[in-house]
Amino acid sequence: MAPCPLHQRQRQHRRIAGARHRYHPVFDGDGTLSGGSAGCNAYSAPYRVNETGLSVDRVIATKASFTEPAGVMEQEKAYLDLLRSAAGYRIVGDTLAVIDGSGRAILFFTTEG
Repeated sequence: MAPCPLHQRQRQHRRIAGARHRYHPVFDGDGTLSGGSAGCNAYSAPYRVNETGLSVDRVIATKASFTEPAGVMEQEKAYLDLLRSAAGYRIVGDTLAVIDGSGRAILFFTTEG
């Protein structure tokens, strides 16, 4: 069986409307999504994947609260909420698009290196 394409390389977030922070999610082969910082807090979550389906369960994050840069907490909440709503994915070239339950691309990541 071919390895899951999500496990291939670390990915760097490419786009979230108005985002200043870059996200670096790592889909570990053991079913753990780890990503360092969500803007302010460290986060991780178990995930499940099949050929085109992706679900991210029980996102956990530390509980720090930052006021700078302006909007960082709102951006972090939006990012984690989008992860929670993941229902699928598509990979085209070096871009991973995370898809929600209605088939809409909600997050875009590119591979590093």
